[in-house]
Amino acid sequence: MTRNGRLGALLRVTLRLSIVVGAACGIWDAYVRYSAALDEQSANTWMRQTLACAAAASDSDLLKAKNEFDNINVHEAPFHCADRDYWIAMYEIHQAREGTMELPMLRHWFDWQFTATVAAAGFLVTNLLGLALAALLIVLRWVARPISGDT
Repeated sequence: MTRNGRLGALLRVTLRLSIVVGAACGIWDAYVRYSAALDEQSANTWMRQTLACAAAASDSDLLKAKNEFDNINVHEAPFHCADRDYWIAMYEIHQAREGTMELPMLRHWFDWQFTATVAAAGFLVTNLLGLALAALLIVLRWVARPISGDT
């Protein structure tokens, strides 16, 4: 195989590899975004359940459990609404009782524009690395080429 044939083969392999890398980057980004949104939804569900449990308690019990910052730890007795220490303010409990508590999703389940950008970046970076490798090989061949007296 000639030198130019080997460089052409390297660039063809780089192009094919860049398609695979770009697709893998897009899939990875979509998975990470989906997982983050799923975690946020789970946290919102836990918070709604905890607030609903605390809202079921009487105001007298809640006010007895207030700390110096006017927050209530719903993990402690007599509530046991959470599996860990969790502090809730009275206004949050009132919002939960009235049904006005909003816990919006901050993350989107899928952002196709950003995922496409990540895939394109993976494609482009892989191709640039392949071109850099080809250029390095050309320079190394030029340096290693024997010097002849002919000009």
